[in-house]
Amino acid sequence: MPEATPAPSGRAVFLSYAREDAEAARRIADALRAFGVEAWFDQSELRGGDAWDQKIKRQIRECALFMPLISATTQGRGEGYFRREWKLGVERTHDMAAGVAFIVPVVIDDTPESAALVPEEFMRVQWTRLPHGVPSPEFVTQVKRLMESPRTPAPAQPPQASARSTTGGFPPVNRGIPGWAWGALAVIAVGVVAALYLGRRPEAVMPPKAEPAPAAAAAPTPVPTAPEVSSKSIAVLPFANFSTDKDNEFFADGLQDEVITALAKIHDLKVISRTSTMAYKNPEGRNLKKIAGELGVATVLEGSVQRMGSKVHLNVQLIDARTDQHLWADSYTEDLTDVFAMESSLAGEVVGALKASFTSDEKALLARRPTQDVEAFDLYLQGRALYEKISITSSVEYFDRIAHIFEQAAARDPSFLLPHVAAANLHGEAY
Repeated sequence: MPEATPAPSGRAVFLSYAREDAEAARRIADALRAFGVEAWFDQSELRGGDAWDQKIKRQIRECALFMPLISATTQGRGEGYFRREWKLGVERTHDMAAGVAFIVPVVIDDTPESAALVPEEFMRVQWTRLPHGVPSPEFVTQVKRLMESPRTPAPAQPPQASARSTTGGFPPVNRGIPGWAWGALAVIAVGVVAALYLGRRPEAVMPPKAEPAPAAAAAPTPVPTAPEVSSKSIAVLPFANFSTDKDNEFFADGLQDEVITALAKIHDLKVISRTSTMAYKNPEGRNLKKIAGELGVATVLEGSVQRMGSKVHLNVQLIDARTDQHLWADSYTEDLTDVFAMESSLAGEVVGALKASFTSDEKALLARRPTQDVEAFDLYLQGRALYEKISITSSVEYFDRIAHIFEQAAARDPSFLLPHVAAANLHGEAY
């Protein structure tokens, strides 16, 4: 019998694109990753082979959102592997309830929708236009909302409403009261009227009470069993800042986030988000077994960071929280210029200790440096630390201050994408 399609994992967006559109796909993937959304973006130059084909099929079966990139290139190619991916994405929807958000088409140029050579199912949902694949803050926010929302069908559209829009990129939402709600209200109303009627009848006409039947022996209540925790699940706890300059707290937090981002690129690992782990920032009196139980993981990585001039000293230990057993520990002392190599090496050691599979593509992702400019990276981490403290009461001056830091980072290295995206997102929120 055919293999059952698993429920959406809620972990990743799968980007499907023609080879010529790889740069646009990379921009979208990097923007999503910068804001905590995992993106499956195959960067292989040589495509082919059974192992590669099975990997792509598995990712399409397991992704939370399927994002096809539509362009003049896809229009001009009647054949291509991306069309096979599109068909697999459409086949996935056949096992889904109507209205569940899954296919999110993105047009990266001026290709008209009316003439687009795409599967019919693509035409039933809203499209997003991102010229050259440059994502807007609204786009990233909407994708995050879809990833975090329950995987339930959207309410049905009223007959007079348009089935799709040329300006959006996501299934429309009907804010009216759906038909089933009126039916439920009618049933409740009938029940209330019947109860009132029976309550007012004279006692003489009420039927005699029946003798209560002997109580049957209560069946034992089944004890729920805890879900099995994968041995390849991990939480990276906030690193302690051992620097003499306490203002370097942002660097310790940023290093923890970078390690989480690196490990999240390994498909065989289950990695808890930084948002969830920040609740355990205080290293004093940590109960790792309790923390692991609350986060649903088997292992915990914790450590300390000390920044000394141009040097960084990092101590880390990987612990099986179920048995309190040390699986691996190491210390690194590197120049700031080698901090990315240190993160890559650390992630590789963790993958080996957890016996997770590690593809060549994932190794290449870990080896990538977001920037060659350490000062640009430092400015980006400072801006991100301040960004996380923004609240609804923050002043416009505070927004401007953070945006200026991101813009300084981008000015030092114009090819460093993350501060560009962060500044754009910040301006959007300020507006």
